Amino acid sequence: IKAIEYYKKEKFDDAIKEFNTYLNASPHDNEALSYIALAYMKKNNLSEALIYGEKAYKSNPDLSLANFALGIIYTLDKEKIKEGLTYLDRSITLDPELIEAHEYLGEYFYSNEELNKAEVYFNNVLKLEPSNLKALNGLGSILYDRGEHGKATEYLLRAIEINPDYSDNWLNLGNIYYGKKNFEKAMEYYKKAIELDPNKFKAYHNLGLIYYDRKDYKNALKEYEISLKINPFYSDAYNSLGRLYQTSGDLDKSINCYKKALDINPENFYFLTNLGIAFYEKKDYDKAQKQLEEALIIYPDYPYANVSLGNIYYKSGQYAKAIKYYEHYLDIATDNKDKIKTYINLGDCYYKNKMWYKAIECYNLVLKLEPANVNVIRQMGLVYEGKGEFNKALQLYESALKINPDYTVVNQDINRAYNRK
Repeated sequence: IKAIEYYKKEKFDDAIKEFNTYLNASPHDNEALSYIALAYMKKNNLSEALIYGEKAYKSNPDLSLANFALGIIYTLDKEKIKEGLTYLDRSITLDPELIEAHEYLGEYFYSNEELNKAEVYFNNVLKLEPSNLKALNGLGSILYDRGEHGKATEYLLRAIEINPDYSDNWLNLGNIYYGKKNFEKAMEYYKKAIELDPNKFKAYHNLGLIYYDRKDYKNALKEYEISLKINPFYSDAYNSLGRLYQTSGDLDKSINCYKKALDINPENFYFLTNLGIAFYEKKDYDKAQKQLEEALIIYPDYPYANVSLGNIYYKSGQYAKAIKYYEHYLDIATDNKDKIKTYINLGDCYYKNKMWYKAIECYNLVLKLEPANVNVIRQMGLVYEGKGEFNKALQLYESALKINPDYTVVNQDINRAYNRK
């Protein structure tokens, strides 16, 4: 009983010591073996956790706690995830009221962005324990991710009412207000989470995001470093640190941080894309291309990987390949600012490939938003000149010069078009 109390209070060293003392008298107690496995897992000592978990399971394969412990340990091994999920499902079959298994599967599926599955398990928890804070927070996070901010806030406020000292409540509430760009409220709630739990590394990291958004890079750096000091395996913090160094122009440090993030989470398409863009900015196009292609294998519809790969092919004169990625980006992107630049580049690619009508279509889309863009007006003139429509080309060149009399490059275009005419 004392050992279990230590475990529930997260005093894992004391719990392991007490359980081992108990095992000296009862060496085949499968429940004690399972708890030791879970305690070692909480301490990130997976090798010891596996030893005790397998002992517990071999001794009694029908013990739900043994299946639960072994299931968690296996899901932490990329090679054994499927097997781990089987053990976890079996733990629930053996004991449908094993709340910890429902909680873990909810958190597991949420972290893997399988929101519907996560929602099922968190709802299972609430059926068993209506005031369960992890489930309320989990459902709040799911609703937030779906854009249902009002409902998400309801779940989190309900959790705070049950236990105002549970730091995750405040962290997740801060995330909602961060998503709404209410940075003052978000900062208030992140600081409250830290007040309740000084080791809440995600709250420090998210404070850093607010400082970064405000261009207060000194304080952003400070918060990211605190987050990583508490949890050196927090890949999001390395990624954010990489963005900060990239923004500051220190590409070597930026690349190093992205690589550290990928060492921890090697299949994160977002990290791969950021590393690719950093290599692109460093003009190391081969390495940039490799990272971006890997990102698109994992998530083919990630807009920034598509547009960035298009930029690399555009830069190297591989216009047909650039067209493929630019076109896909424009199908999936929502940011008008990036779209304008992409339409310009795509128009240039069509122009280079003598796809006149498509080039004109792209430039016209840009001019609807930026009617005084002299570079695009000139480029449209080049298209018409390429088509042999010299009068239309001259009209466009002169229009650009009228908007900006200092745009003297078009004088050469005008002379050339007159001569060709």
